[in-house]
Parts: sequence; C-alpha cells; structure tokens
Amino acid sequence: MAYYSIFPEKDSTIYSNPDRDLLNTGNDEILELVKERGDNNNIFYPSRILIQFSDSDLQTAINKIEGSFSSSLQLFST
Repeated sequence: MAYYSIFPEKDSTIYSNPDRDLLNTGNDEILELVKERGDNNNIFYPSRILIQFSDSDLQTAINKIEGSFSSSLQLFST
C-alpha cells in the first residue's frame, strides 16, 4: 500500500465568537479548533477551519493509484 502526502495551499481559522470577529484571517500558521465562552454570556462559540488543496496535486495522486483507494485527513493538536 502506497501513501501520498498532499499539503494544503491555504488554510484559515474562522471564529464564531463575536468578540473575535477581527481575527478571521489566514495570516497565522496555526489553526485553532476550539470552543470559546463569550465574554458577556455563557454561550460557547466554536471555531472552524478551512483548508484548500490544489486540484492538480489531488489529481496527480489519484492518477498514480490503480483500483480503489481511500483517503483521510489527519489534524494534530499541539
């Protein structure tokens, strides 16, 4: 079984917390997947991450595989 690693072109964190609305950017190399409590209430606001991969990188990897294949995304917490 062969393994291929494909790295993203772009990524970003989107924050739901209204106190962090100016932080929705892709300038930071760290993605944050968290639930934050609001400053003025007990509501938890989840963050979300967006990841963009190159279509040509994906197509190249698929073309190297004969038969069926599976894929997975591994994200690690630091």
